[in-house]
Amino acid sequence: MKTLTAEIAASFCKDPRLKLREYEALDLDAARILSTHKDRIQLNGLTSLSLAAAEELAKHSGTLSLRSLATLPDDVAEALAKHEGDLLLEGLTQLPDVLAPKLAQNAEYIELDQLAEISDGAAAVLAASRAELSLRGLKRLSTSAAELLAQRTDTLRLTGLKELSPGVAHALAQHRGILNLRGVTDLSPEAAVGLAGHRGFLNLRGLMELAAETAKALAPHKGMLDLSGPSGLSDDAAAALGRNRGTLFLNGVTHLSDAATAGLAQHQGTLGLEGLITLSDDAVEVLSKHQGLLLVHGLDIATANKMTSETDAAALAKGRRLMEKANDQFERGALTEEELLLKVMEIWPPPSYGPFRGFKAFEPTSERPS
Repeated sequence: MKTLTAEIAASFCKDPRLKLREYEALDLDAARILSTHKDRIQLNGLTSLSLAAAEELAKHSGTLSLRSLATLPDDVAEALAKHEGDLLLEGLTQLPDVLAPKLAQNAEYIELDQLAEISDGAAAVLAASRAELSLRGLKRLSTSAAELLAQRTDTLRLTGLKELSPGVAHALAQHRGILNLRGVTDLSPEAAVGLAGHRGFLNLRGLMELAAETAKALAPHKGMLDLSGPSGLSDDAAAALGRNRGTLFLNGVTHLSDAATAGLAQHQGTLGLEGLITLSDDAVEVLSKHQGLLLVHGLDIATANKMTSETDAAALAKGRRLMEKANDQFERGALTEEELLLKVMEIWPPPSYGPFRGFKAFEPTSERPS
């Protein structure tokens, strides 16, 4: 185990470009020296930390990153909680309640993606923080913790959850913003009823199959609903989703029966079917009567043009150019996933919800394709 010594710490203070990631342990004298450093310190290789060293590091006033620490004894956590600058502990698998108020004071970002669960006390504190919060690793979430986290007004990333109880689903539906649940692979109709009350961008693209009862339960959702997981839809599921009046993405669907197409044609709003490869002539005729913007980029241009008015075709062409630019930025790492979703919402806005932080309001147009 490589130990960061006082000599190395002194060298770092003279030249902060020196990398400290390779050191897994920290001696007390090194901690004392580092505590006097006025800028960011990244000790991302440390796998353990003594109480005495933690007490010294707490005197440091800049950003302190300790991302390889998985667990902390209560006394060490209490010592670090006294640190005055931003404290980054991305590797924690358990969050002591005493540390939650400290992390909530971070100016910009709180990443706790290794946590498998979170206490109600920690959830309450983090929910009130102004910093961006990421909890991608949560595997379990109590109803009370979900109610607290739903109070946040920015993106709520809970992509580690594989299933939701009806109580948790109903609690999360109170959130206003991007609710990223793309890790959910099993959603009961009862839980879907709860989520249908959400108003914002609901990401459920992890669902690879969509039962008719679940589709029926989700149909009342009034924001933007992403169900781009399934490659096909039953006739009953399509008919249920046809009653949706928001923006609906079904971009994983590659084929639809004529009956399923007729069901989806009843949808009103923006309908994304970008994965469709072919449709029968009868299905094209039926879908051309859809009321709203229709995204069918996978179909040949001649077929797509049959299903859009000139006004919508122009909007569609402009939207696709903007989306190609946004996707290129995402692939180059210039946009995060959530920033890409924000772009999507600006380009294909839902017809029936008001503005909330980070999103533009949308005024429904009276123009509809004939």
